[in-house]
Amino acid sequence: AYITGDGKTIYFAYIQADLVKFLMNGFKDFEKFKRGPTRGIITPGTLDVFVSEKKGDAWSELKKFQYDDDPWSEGGVVISGNDVYYMSNKPGTNVANSINDDIYVNGKNIGTPVNTPYDEGDPDVFGNELFFWSEQRPGGIGSKDIWMSEKQGNSWSEPVVLAGHINTSFEDMQPFITADGTLYFTSNRDGKPSIYQSKRLGKNEWAKPEKVIAPGENVVAVGEPTLTDDGKILSFVAVFRTEKDEYDADIAFVTRK
Repeated sequence: AYITGDGKTIYFAYIQADLVKFLMNGFKDFEKFKRGPTRGIITPGTLDVFVSEKKGDAWSELKKFQYDDDPWSEGGVVISGNDVYYMSNKPGTNVANSINDDIYVNGKNIGTPVNTPYDEGDPDVFGNELFFWSEQRPGGIGSKDIWMSEKQGNSWSEPVVLAGHINTSFEDMQPFITADGTLYFTSNRDGKPSIYQSKRLGKNEWAKPEKVIAPGENVVAVGEPTLTDDGKILSFVAVFRTEKDEYDADIAFVTRK
């Protein structure tokens, strides 16, 4: 989920299924794990992005993401100025007919060298820098790592893996960097996926990360951190197991005092 800088709009991905069990068992068992409203999803088993705007203390009826493109899945939306970045498994530089994602901007594949046949997702933009995570990409440290590329004219530089304490031999992903240079991200380095923050010390220098949100009782993971521009509201997704042994996810908010 992504909350805009003014805190008035939220983008989130939705699948009409128990996503964890669906990913573990594949599409052949989709009907077994199917649940929840259709919300207008045309292709079963795909992730669609929805948008809601805050009206007073409530949120508006959902709208489909402007770059929704059936039968493909989209997610990881972030807004930078007039540009809309997101990820999609639409065939591009990723392996055709795979679940691997590419990064897109304003409906167009961002191309190489950012995208590869591997998995690239959850982009975030800070000035002329693009942060994202990639899975099994050559040159990485763990199974999932956070990378950075710089805009150079109309193209992007060869991405570099974030140095220091950010990436580990575990899964480090879903980066979000604030105006003051604080990087928030998700990692399972200590067990369950949790949200960490790290201060930027230089171009690719980062302080030792601190855990800021950990899964509570019955929660198996937290992730997808984003903050409002004033740094007061942190939104994230919490994944939990229900009494029926089903996996569900909710969007949550915490407010800085």
